[in-house]
Amino acid sequence: MEKLRKSLHATLQYIDAIVETRVDRRGNVGLVGVPWKEDPTLKAIMTDLKSQAQVISHSAVKFALLVNTSSPSDANLPRNITSICEEIGPQIGTFYNIFLRMTECAVAECLFDEAAHCVRSMLGIFEELLGYIKERNREAINYTAGEITKVLSEGAEVLPLANKAAYRRYLSKKCKSLKEIVDEFSGYVDEAKESIAKTSAETAAASAVNEATHVFEKLAIDEKKPSVSVEDGDDEEEEDEDEMEERDYFASELPLVEGSVRVIQSALDAVKMLTVTITNVADTLLSSAAAADGASASADFPALISENNAWVVSVLTMVDRLESISVDLGAALYPPVLAENEDLIQAYSQTVMLLKAVVEEVYEEVVPDGGKYRAFCDAKVQAELVKTRDGVVSLPDTLSS
Repeated sequence: MEKLRKSLHATLQYIDAIVETRVDRRGNVGLVGVPWKEDPTLKAIMTDLKSQAQVISHSAVKFALLVNTSSPSDANLPRNITSICEEIGPQIGTFYNIFLRMTECAVAECLFDEAAHCVRSMLGIFEELLGYIKERNREAINYTAGEITKVLSEGAEVLPLANKAAYRRYLSKKCKSLKEIVDEFSGYVDEAKESIAKTSAETAAASAVNEATHVFEKLAIDEKKPSVSVEDGDDEEEEDEDEMEERDYFASELPLVEGSVRVIQSALDAVKMLTVTITNVADTLLSSAAAADGASASADFPALISENNAWVVSVLTMVDRLESISVDLGAALYPPVLAENEDLIQAYSQTVMLLKAVVEEVYEEVVPDGGKYRAFCDAKVQAELVKTRDGVVSLPDTLSS
């Protein structure tokens, strides 16, 4: 087992080095467009990677079952563990080699990141599993084997087989992230409005009680009538106001928050539209290239497709930054939100500027006369992009606008 553990540890170091080199290359070389079109070689490799991930997961479960069904005093247990280790060694080697083959393909960075995370996670958890097996810690063994199965079901098994699917999945994740921010703060705004309305109603009711009590006391001439006390209500109102300061927005803060949420919603709408636009352009461009023949196909389409690949990656990179800045904007929205909140103002302005830049880039490439990809994007999508662009461009650059 110790030999397997050392081998596994070395494999993890190799994977970390590959990932680090890849990330460094992105920063030094810049964006590299990879094929949108499905690559049979890459598809076969990703299929093998997913299958081998299942093998690794089954081995982890096998380990857990062995320890759970064996007595600690079982003389055959060490030999059985050694036997499984001998099986797992080649399995891990195959898993790593498939990963290496993937890195040699024209694989999208978002697909590489997902695959590398799955491989690294499964093998890293397996290394922990070996330590727990050595300790005969059944509870930890069961939990760790379950974690490997979880990585398989939530990660490896849902890995895209092609760059196109990876791109769309990547944009879908950004949409989900932005939607979570919109939903969270829309909920806070609704709660604040309800709290403010409730407080206003309670204040009005207390005022009415005070007025009625005053009239009632005036009429109580011959008989002393007990006055209606509203002190408890005042105390309750004060408590509600204290709680509102901790968890709700003030009425004066709502316009700032609602304006920011509208911007993040616009970012979400734009990313959805970009997904449709990029897919429409790339698919139509590839189908047009496949239908063309003669000199036009060899002279025009390869270069245009290559440029399109780079353009897609460029837009995805800006969308990534847009999501990151939107997260920063969301972080600045937690109460209290004051008009002079510099973090909020800066995050808002950065989000709006980048959102406009992203949408404008796609718009200029697709919609205007002479746009590079105009002929490869249908009229309906063009119209929707114009609508999205106009909505984004009309956003105020500052919260005070």
